[in-house]
Amino acid sequence: MGRRAQDASIEAFPVTTLQMAPLLLERGRTGFDAEYWDPAILSTTNWLDALWDSSLDAEAAIESFVVPPGNAALSYIQVPSASTPHGGPSITSGETGTSPATQEEQTPGEYYVDGQPARLPRTKRRRMTSSVEDSLPGELLSLQWQPQDSWAQTDGIELSDQDYASVTATFEQLCTAGIAGKPAFRGEVPSKRLLTYLLVAYWDGFDTILPVVHRTSTLRQMDVYTTLALCAVGAAHADAPLHVVLSMHEFLSRAMEQLAIYNISTPMQASTVHARLILYMLDAYLPGDAGGSAARLRPSIRSIYQDAEQGYQSCVRSCATHMLSWELWLQKEQWLRLAHAAWLLDSMHTSHIQKDPVFSLQSNGLPLPCHESFWQAASADRWKATYKQPASSPSLLQALQGLYVEKRLPQETGEFARVLVIHGLHHRLWEVERYLSNPLSSWEPTATRQASANILPKEPIWLPAVPMYAKWQNSTCDALDVLHWQANATIMQASGLEHPTVLHLHFARVVLLAPCEHIVRFARTLAHLNEPALGTSADGDQRLVRRWAVQHQYKARLAAVHAGVVLWHVRRYSADAFYEAPCVALATLTLWAFGTFADRRAPQRASRRQSLTPTTRLNTHALGALGESSKEVEAPCDIILLDRPTDDELVQQFIRDGHAMQPHIGGVGDLYASTGPRRVLVQGSKLLGSLKRWGVAAEWRELLDCLAGTLQMQ
Repeated sequence: MGRRAQDASIEAFPVTTLQMAPLLLERGRTGFDAEYWDPAILSTTNWLDALWDSSLDAEAAIESFVVPPGNAALSYIQVPSASTPHGGPSITSGETGTSPATQEEQTPGEYYVDGQPARLPRTKRRRMTSSVEDSLPGELLSLQWQPQDSWAQTDGIELSDQDYASVTATFEQLCTAGIAGKPAFRGEVPSKRLLTYLLVAYWDGFDTILPVVHRTSTLRQMDVYTTLALCAVGAAHADAPLHVVLSMHEFLSRAMEQLAIYNISTPMQASTVHARLILYMLDAYLPGDAGGSAARLRPSIRSIYQDAEQGYQSCVRSCATHMLSWELWLQKEQWLRLAHAAWLLDSMHTSHIQKDPVFSLQSNGLPLPCHESFWQAASADRWKATYKQPASSPSLLQALQGLYVEKRLPQETGEFARVLVIHGLHHRLWEVERYLSNPLSSWEPTATRQASANILPKEPIWLPAVPMYAKWQNSTCDALDVLHWQANATIMQASGLEHPTVLHLHFARVVLLAPCEHIVRFARTLAHLNEPALGTSADGDQRLVRRWAVQHQYKARLAAVHAGVVLWHVRRYSADAFYEAPCVALATLTLWAFGTFADRRAPQRASRRQSLTPTTRLNTHALGALGESSKEVEAPCDIILLDRPTDDELVQQFIRDGHAMQPHIGGVGDLYASTGPRRVLVQGSKLLGSLKRWGVAAEWRELLDCLAGTLQMQ
């Protein structure tokens, strides 16, 4: 019987980075001597990192070998009185796990040949943001800022004199003098150099996250709304000060309000639909009203989708009567991507705020977008040389059917389409949850009159106990594994760098395996941030989260593993995306809830573990990887680092026997320790503090800080 047949709850955990090179043994040797080991090799061993990682302080290291009593970590989970202080925690070296350097500082190079003992880790270099204000009063609205003198304009991305004149005319009309109670911007019109800089930031940053407009055709036919939309998003991906980010948001908002009031766009244009889509995204993830004005006319995400769908259907009819050209194909594909992007933003927002989605899975019956290699063709000749028109592109629902039933997704599917499929899996499991949560779903229809009080469930249905739900949850995890294995091929081609789709794959496990809505609501209650109307549900939320961590322990551990890797991905490969802060916050809260309520016990091999030296442990691990057969080799590991990519075997062991292991996180130590849950909140807050481009990060950070402060006072 296979491993999956033995335990259907245990899912494969795809490796997301390049594996460590095979270890070579000399012929006839049965072990390893300490002198044969390089520190760089030691640092790549997952379970050994907890002992050697300098990010763990002494307190955390001691706690890693001391398993607290079963109720130690639960003693502080009580709804505190209203008078309990809940300010943010003071972060000291003991809280963050930092320790002073004990060796002479050495700056590593990018490669070993640079001559230092270690090279720079293979990560995506994040753009360092400048220090910015937490809030922006209306009188500070200004676009007076210039990029550094060293910045050079990118070839092919420029703002024509005519487009710049349109932007400045709109600025003078809407921003120079206050209108309708809105404050005026300070200073003169933005410079052409600044706007060009923001355009470059859009194509370098946001276009890799949400590729909805074609670069060549868009730059050739810019209008004022397209220019403002691109610059507004580009500001969030540049190193401009926060006042530039918020001022561009305000500028775009005023232009779109004027467009809605005067109905300037008589024939529907893709550029205006794109600008409305961008404004919807900025409103949801940037800070609040920068100008302090009254409520704006917010575009409806449903109307955005409907307008884009109509534009797509119009192009389809044109393609049926005309020979397909590159220009006509671009129009059709752009309308298609705009419609999918509207559906995707609604799905993302639903995952982040735990509200009912506007759209359902059946709402989106459009074909999936094409592969990016075709979409990014810069000329008609290049497009004709590479593009092969498919007989029929599958819709989102058809792709999900193939993924669930056939366990495959065509290799020619692009990254944007894969992200759509991931969120399609969200919707499918949400549909199953809604159906099975209805008490009538447990009743078999009959003509006999029955007493509903005796037949229907009296308490809320515990979905993990419903066999049909468990099957759908397992099948969804299998589908995500298929997508993750395919993503690994892309990672290999990129020399180990993880692309943004990987974050969606990890976060999907968190959303689909953890009761995020109850965790967030319970956390807000403890932090005194919940509305009074929701305060009465605190006991119910606590019971449900505890039940998830204990009775649904296998899926809870799998969710904790992926939550930890969400933190890893954002630390190493952040794309400054608008959705990263909610992902970090929900992953942190999931780890906090898991560490607080999870069942844990002292490992049976505690005395043996403490007697082993690090080298002996490494020998055991290495021999096991090489297939050596001995009782010593078969001994399982006792430690796992949740915020590091981990091999599948260790993850499966943690899912099965995680109650007898020590889950470690950098700067936290043992998550099962009495202070582990609060420490993970501090680390999550620190990571959110580095995501300053999107105001939603500050809101989530407030929750984590208040919750950590409340727990510290108990």
